[in-house]
Amino acid sequence: LHHPGHVHIFARLAREGLVGRRVVLLAKDRPDVLQLLDDMGLAHSSYRDLRRGKSLFWTVLDLLYSWWRNLGAILAEKPDTVIAVAGVYCGLPAFACGCRLIVLTDTETATLSHRLAYPFAHRVLFPDSYDRDLDRAFGWARGKAIFYRGTQECAYLLGAAIDVAAPKHDLAGPIYFLRLSAGQAFHESIDRQSATVRRIVELLARRGRVVISSELPLPAEFAAYAYPFARAEYHAALAAADLVITEGATTATESAILGTPYIFINRNRYGTIRKSLDAGLGEAVDSLEQCLTLLERAAGALDWKRDGAARFAEFRRGLESPLDQLPAILRTNRKEL
Repeated sequence: LHHPGHVHIFARLAREGLVGRRVVLLAKDRPDVLQLLDDMGLAHSSYRDLRRGKSLFWTVLDLLYSWWRNLGAILAEKPDTVIAVAGVYCGLPAFACGCRLIVLTDTETATLSHRLAYPFAHRVLFPDSYDRDLDRAFGWARGKAIFYRGTQECAYLLGAAIDVAAPKHDLAGPIYFLRLSAGQAFHESIDRQSATVRRIVELLARRGRVVISSELPLPAEFAAYAYPFARAEYHAALAAADLVITEGATTATESAILGTPYIFINRNRYGTIRKSLDAGLGEAVDSLEQCLTLLERAAGALDWKRDGAARFAEFRRGLESPLDQLPAILRTNRKEL
């Protein structure tokens, strides 16, 4: 586990087991990941994250260290199957120990990590909207690929997998949820106290309540809008929002599944994003300036959520979880894979 989303994906497996198997969680020591594991009461072990920014030296060192720590964990636990998102940190160790490896992926452009995972995988699970033409490493997955109707986020946002009861806070009035990821343009613009970001926040604040969920501390000017809920209530807050603005494909897809319209600020139109865009559940723009223009043109209180309720319900009916594929795979003899 090296991303909060991975915690959500595997939480149900950790609690309920899988085809009679005990589930063991191994996480990289990233504060948001470990805090979420603790908040959800999930037993886990962890190892250090050695990366330092975009340094190639530290990235390579972190990969080698991760392989070593994953190898040690596999030798200690002796699993018959390793399941991972992306699989870059555990692919080679699983292969070296003779373990079956199941990889989940939804990012077509992660070519390097795919080349470090696909060759060692027995099965690779892809969303049905995955654009194979964009994945230059897809050849390594031929004969191993399984496509399912949905996205990775369906693993924790469909059916009984999530409790979207309202957070223990006052959520009266329209709520506009801004999700900022470290290193992306939206967050950097907040840090620079960009006039465009200020105008977006002011415009939304006149129409309702603004909530900013940020991976990094917010400048004092925007501190009053900081996300006030517990980490475990994050998806409940997304579900309660009237509009989500984000640069992240994960947050945009989560919003669509939960029935909340989104504005996706990103030049990339990944397969999973196109699935909800084609269903009319969100808008995609290339820049903050285009986002501001879109909001300025919108009349009234941005009633996109109420107006699109039927489309969101139809979208959900056509989805399935990638975890639904696992029992059949695990019941198959490894030699038959």
